[in-house]
Amino acid sequence: MVGASVALAAGAQLLWQLPLLSIGCGLIVAALLVTIQAAQLSALWARFPLPVIPAPGDPTPSAPPLRLLEDLPRRVRVSDAHQSGFIAAAVLLSVLGSVAIAVRPEALSVVGWYLVAATAAAATLRARVWDSAACKAWLLAQPYLVAGVLLVFYTATGRYVAAFGAVLVLAVLMLAWVVVALNPGIASPESYSLPLRRLLGLVAAGLDVSLIPVMAYLVGLFAWVLNR
Repeated sequence: MVGASVALAAGAQLLWQLPLLSIGCGLIVAALLVTIQAAQLSALWARFPLPVIPAPGDPTPSAPPLRLLEDLPRRVRVSDAHQSGFIAAAVLLSVLGSVAIAVRPEALSVVGWYLVAATAAAATLRARVWDSAACKAWLLAQPYLVAGVLLVFYTATGRYVAAFGAVLVLAVLMLAWVVVALNPGIASPESYSLPLRRLLGLVAAGLDVSLIPVMAYLVGLFAWVLNR
């Protein structure tokens, strides 16, 4: 999944000479699509049997074969493995997209920085809806990976002010991790009241909804439509 998306991005770069900002936005869009379809794709690849729903008046369908029922635990494990893989691919794609957007901090606008931060925040909030520990770990690791990669890149290219900013972001993230580790109830959705959970859901939905318009603005889609 990651290789195919990166290959498509490289092909688009060779054919149309797109800027890195557009490539990064495309990778983030691919990450969003993979995240949204992760559960459906993992169930499809595990080949779960489709339930037979009879129409009114039709006879009751027969029970599934015993061999199929005995194979269900294996298919569940396969589905979980595929689901973790899809989420990991989505996180890596979003990391690559965020790094491509922020690779030149001196030329990046406030809107671009918002996109990088909103992508990380959306991934972190999205972790609350997954039961798999592997999926949660990948989603929660997204901001750490972005900040770490940018720190290495900024230091290697002599952008020390931007590297110091990445260090500050990593310090804040590590402090948040320590606070949650010392107070596990903070990370438990059941510990929050229903209004607060709804508020978190609204914030997560708002971040997700804002990503596409922000990326359309960054790549110049709005300006292209207005100038036609």
